[in-house]
Order: sequence, then C-alpha cells, then structure tokens
Amino acid sequence: MSDKKHTPTIVQLVYMDETGDSYYRMRWPGYVLSLQKPEWRVINLDARSKDKIKYALEADLLVLFQSNDLDMHSIIRQRRENGLKTLVEYNDDFYSPSAASPIRDEWSSPLLWQTYESIMNQADNIIVTGYGLERLFSKRSKVPITILKNQVLKKYQEKAAERKDKQFRIGWAGSLGHMGDLLAMLPHLAEFCMRHDNCILHLMGNESIPNYVNLPPNKLVFKPWGTMNDYYSFLSQLDIGIAPLSSIPYNFSRSDIKAVEYASRGVVPLVQQILPYEEIISTGAALGFSSFSELLTKLEELHKSKELLNQSKEKAFNYASNLRNAEQITERLELYEKYLPKSPRGYLDDSFKPGYHEVIGELDSTMKSTEILNSLNKLLETDLDAALKLIEQNQDRLTFDNNFALICIKTLLKAKKSHADSVMKECIKTFPLDLRFYLYFAQTRVSRGDKLAAWSQILETLNRSSDSFKKFFEINVCNLLTKDIENFPDLLLIAFEIGKMFENNKLLFTIGSIGLANGDFHLAYESLTRLSRSVKVTSRKNIDFVDIPQNTLDTFIEAADFGRRML
Repeated sequence: MSDKKHTPTIVQLVYMDETGDSYYRMRWPGYVLSLQKPEWRVINLDARSKDKIKYALEADLLVLFQSNDLDMHSIIRQRRENGLKTLVEYNDDFYSPSAASPIRDEWSSPLLWQTYESIMNQADNIIVTGYGLERLFSKRSKVPITILKNQVLKKYQEKAAERKDKQFRIGWAGSLGHMGDLLAMLPHLAEFCMRHDNCILHLMGNESIPNYVNLPPNKLVFKPWGTMNDYYSFLSQLDIGIAPLSSIPYNFSRSDIKAVEYASRGVVPLVQQILPYEEIISTGAALGFSSFSELLTKLEELHKSKELLNQSKEKAFNYASNLRNAEQITERLELYEKYLPKSPRGYLDDSFKPGYHEVIGELDSTMKSTEILNSLNKLLETDLDAALKLIEQNQDRLTFDNNFALICIKTLLKAKKSHADSVMKECIKTFPLDLRFYLYFAQTRVSRGDKLAAWSQILETLNRSSDSFKKFFEINVCNLLTKDIENFPDLLLIAFEIGKMFENNKLLFTIGSIGLANGDFHLAYESLTRLSRSVKVTSRKNIDFVDIPQNTLDTFIEAADFGRRML
C-alpha cells in the first residue's frame, strides 16, 4: 500500500452568479479556505454540472448549498457508507419569503420545503448564517446546526477618505426582497432630507426605485444594481447606511451582513432593532432604532454633531476590520477540519493542484430522479409489470422522493396490490408537507366512515398549517371536496369548515346548494351569501367561476334565509 500523503479535497456544489449569496456563502469562503490552508484543494463546482455526481462521490468533504437535488440522497448515503461526511447550507427562511422576493412563488411550495428538509435531515451538519435560522431549522431537524456568519474580504474593508464638502449623505442599497422595508421608510427620509439643505439621499437597487422617491433631483442620487465592486464603491460615498427590517417572519432569519458592509467602508450602520442586528448593536458598532421617529432622532443627532458622526464611523470600521475580516475568521476552516477524513483519498489529485478552483463544466439540469419519474409515468400507461419492476429497483426512493412515491401508489392501486394502502399511510408520515398523499388517500376511500375520517385528517392538517401551505393546495382540496360532498353529504360540516378557509366559488356553491337541499339552512345561507359577495368582486373566474345567473343565486339565498328564520 502506498504511503503517499494525499491532498484533502473539499467539493462545494454551488450556483455561481453575481448575487451576494453566491459571493458571501460560496465563492469567497472557498477562496479564503485556500488562503488559510494552502495545502487544501477547494473546488466550487456548479451544481448543474454533468460531472457533479463524480465530484460529489470522490470528494473528501462534500458541501451542498441550498440544494433541492434529490439525486444527492443516494450520494450522501454512499458517502456515509464510505465513512465520508456531507454538510449542507441553507441561508434563507424559505417557508416565509417576502412579498417582493423574485422567488416567492417557488419558495411558497410545500413540495420544495419537503425536499429541502429531506436533504437537511440526511446531512452530517447544517450550516446557517445566524440565530434566526438556527432556531427555525432546529424545530425541523435533529442534525447539528452551525452558525457561520457572513464576513467581508479584506480588500473591501477600506474607510473612505474624509470629504471636504459639507454634505450629509444618507444611503440604502438592497435587493427586491427589501422593497417593502424601503417603501415604508422613504417618506421619512425624504422629509428629513428636505429639512436639511446639505442632506442627500443615495439609493442603489432596482431601477423602479426613483419612481417612489418624493425628492427633487438635487436631493437624490440613484445607482442601479451592479457588481459587488459597484456596490462597495457606492457604500464609500455614504455617511450613514440605513437598514430597516419589518417584523415579517422572513426578516428574523436574515443575516447581519448589511450592517457589516456599511461598517467595512467606515459608514455608520443605522439599523432596525431586530434579531439579526441585536449582536452588532450591542457592540456599539451599529446604532439601532425601533421606530421611524427614533430613526429620525438618531439622524438628527448625527447630523448635528460632527464629532459623534466621526466617532461612530471609527467604531463601526474598527469592528468590521477586527472582528468581521473574512481572512482572519477560521470558523469555517475548523468546521471542515472536523468533518474531513483522517486520511484523504486523493481521487482528484491528478486533476487539480492545491488551491481554490471554480469549475462550471458542461451544464445539464436533468436529474436522475426526473428521468426515473418520467419512465415510471410512461410505464404506468403502457407496461404495468415493467412499472412494478422499476418501483422494486428504486424502493429507497419511497423515503425521500415524494413525486416518485405518489406515482408508485397509483401504480400499486392500478395493479391491485394489497399493500398499496399501507404504502400510502407510510408516505403520509414520511411526507407531512405534501398534502397530495392525504388527498389521494381520501379520494380512494369508498365507505362513509373512511371518507369522513380521511377528510377530518385533512381538516386538522389545514388548521395547523400556514397560509402559504393552504394557498398552495387550495385548488386540489376544493376540487376533490366538491366532488366528494356531492356523493357523501355527511361531509357537509367538514366542507363548511374548509370552505371558510378559501374563497372558492365552486365549493361554496356546492356547500350551499347541498345544505339547502338537506335542510342545513344556516350553513347554506352563510355559504351562499359569501359566494354572492365573491362573485361580485372576484378576479379569479378562470379558476373557480360558477356559471349561475345572479337571480338564481339570489333565489337560493332567499330560500336559505327563509328556512333559517323558520327554524
């Protein structure tokens, strides 16, 4: 056996683009690791590369970023069998995206949440950016969680030269996800700037922002979003950097990097008094505010006192340069060392020298899981025996691939397999965020008792779920329930409770008309009057429009009203 000492290889599957997340969480940490440990080989491989499976299997340590790639389940399992560790990083509260987020629709899917959680729970450690995410994910996973804060590279830690002009520059920069916070703050900043002749507002972000600023041109400097270099150059122009954060759930899981960015350029961070900023405020490196009146008071104090302004700038810069210098922080290095094998295997020794490497490779977004799913769907219609064989060959996917599991159940039922029900019940436990299994279970019940029990479970699940969860499954729930109550009138009370969660016209009409026919006049009246209000204001006719004349609906309402008054 060779005694050659191999180079430790860390492979990080990442998405390399020009976003802050890409730099702060993936690219810069990889680069810094190679400086701190020159003998290591750190490879950032694009997560869409055709070579991802090869690299992932051969790495001494694998790190996945924001991964929803179900193919990684088998990779993690094979690595564990070989004594190798896998870390995952999730740096957003994807359960509660902000309204302005460009990926709000994608993140609002419980099916995506389920995938994220399944990968998290297979990992050896979960990396997050702060205390908010640590609290959030610790409720959903027993895997150890490590906080690795965002840090700033030394090359960006440069205090701007003191200006000779007397301008007082207030600034803000941010992505679309911060638009709500900005819009609420703008009237107050505009009022402050108009009150002080030397005050100028500097903004950087989406090109629509100037449309919302009520300031004359000489009071506003706007820069559209650009590169990281553009961003840090923008910050250098400021005296004060503002970071408002509303108390929506998503914001509690943000990092404190905005304050650190300001501080790294010798800009005073004036930030919301909220969980992500509590620690930096406690050090004195940032000033906090809990209301816009307090924000304006702090601005007045800094505007009035040049000495206070300069002291605050110095304190902020010293904090950033001494305590948030990426090259000096070794927490990620120590974490990776903990999970590296004692004897690196050297599989990639001939391909890459020690150091930092960014590899795009040939991109291919097709996942093995998608190919299996497509094959199973086709076989379900054309060759049932072959479909059953494919399921047998991929039994392990029932533990993590909810789409595969759903088609598997349909295949077993079509083949009249006796264990189809037990598989369905197990999937309900395995995939609690995927209501499709509850709904399919309800759909396949034939007796009155089983039907009531299944829908009672669905009602209970909806009652304890978030609004995003309900909205995602609304159409599935309402369409199936509308069909079921026509055949099982005993479901009326459950349907009424579910109907109160959704303004679904078809469901409301069905509840009302069946309630009227069954003598449930109070229930019928409430459902039909809600339907009448909805029909008058709804913009969702293409989804659940009820094709019924208004006079007919009014007649039904009159009948239900008369019936309830006569009880």
